Amino acid sequence: MTKFKYVVCITILTLMSSFTLADPVEDDFDILCGVFTEGLELNISPDLVGQYIGDNAHQRLKTPEVLGLFDSINQVDPADRYNVVQSTVEVEFNKSWDCPAMKYYLGLTRTQADN
Repeated sequence: MTKFKYVVCITILTLMSSFTLADPVEDDFDILCGVFTEGLELNISPDLVGQYIGDNAHQRLKTPEVLGLFDSINQVDPADRYNVVQSTVEVEFNKSWDCPAMKYYLGLTRTQADN
């Protein structure tokens, strides 16, 4: 599973490597974070939050790179999902990035996956 995680990261970084900081890819990560934040603010069950996040991510994300990351993140070990997203953004854009809502939600789904 660890090998697969690194293959996913390398693939994503390769796809993103042709983009500059002015590209909409960076904005899409902020949009994705906003979708997670909105979903958690609805104060509904985690399953419905997941549905909200999935639906809205597919409607709002503009770049295939970020949408591809979003769609493939479930292939990564649940314990590593947030770190994969965070490190992808930080490596690509050479700056710190954090999304507390995504970190929280992926922690909830990790706990469910462990049970």
